[in-house]
Amino acid sequence: MQLNGDIALKWPKRREEGREERRNLLVRRVPGISAVIDASLNVPEPHLYDAAALLWTARRVNGRAAIRIPAEGEWDSEGLRTEFVY
Repeated sequence: MQLNGDIALKWPKRREEGREERRNLLVRRVPGISAVIDASLNVPEPHLYDAAALLWTARRVNGRAAIRIPAEGEWDSEGLRTEFVY
């Protein structure tokens, strides 16, 4: 949502409209991100968009433009870190 100027996206990422919405947003906001979202990998397309959004977030955290809550997030049952980034 923050990547989209604090406006919620209209479509779920599993729908074609949602994938197109995310792709357009990422290409517009993250220079060079096409290399990530167009990668030929055996990974579901929505996961590539998630990875691209995480790259954007990581850049913000590294540049101290974002805050991680909690500072040390926990890991869920799927091995994903659970935290909010503001």
